[in-house]
Amino acid sequence: MGTQLTSVRRRPWPVDGLALLLAALAVTSCGSSGSAAAAGPAAGQQTVTQTITQTVTVTVTAPPETVTVTLTTKAPAPAQPKAAGPAATIGNGTYIVGRDVRPGRYRSPAPKGSLCYFDQTDDSGKIVDQGVANEGPSIANLRSGLTFKSSGCQDWQKIG
Repeated sequence: MGTQLTSVRRRPWPVDGLALLLAALAVTSCGSSGSAAAAGPAAGQQTVTQTITQTVTVTVTAPPETVTVTLTTKAPAPAQPKAAGPAATIGNGTYIVGRDVRPGRYRSPAPKGSLCYFDQTDDSGKIVDQGVANEGPSIANLRSGLTFKSSGCQDWQKIG
């Protein structure tokens, strides 16, 4: 957090001290929402982080001099979330196992319509595993490095 103080010219300490005190009070009253915020969100609430830049200018007039103090603060940028990696729940489409989806055992509860089709192919396009279901669940064992294709199936959930 950067802080910048600018003074027109050096004044006797009571004037500078009063100006700094007023500036600190203004920043404190505008920049904090109370001690409840420090405790974290209540159950069922989310925490939202937002970058805020605030400038406060306080002018103090004390005969015969005027002092202007400008205080600028900027909140630090929030940390970026880490990438989640390959998905564990997948829909219909074509995926590279190990890059787009995690390898393992997946289950689709039933076809979306009349037919659920899936297959796995190697780099040459040769089908190494496939399945067709017109009712009930389907199970697929996805192996790393293969291409998985699904059509007409409900979402696949990783089960192992």
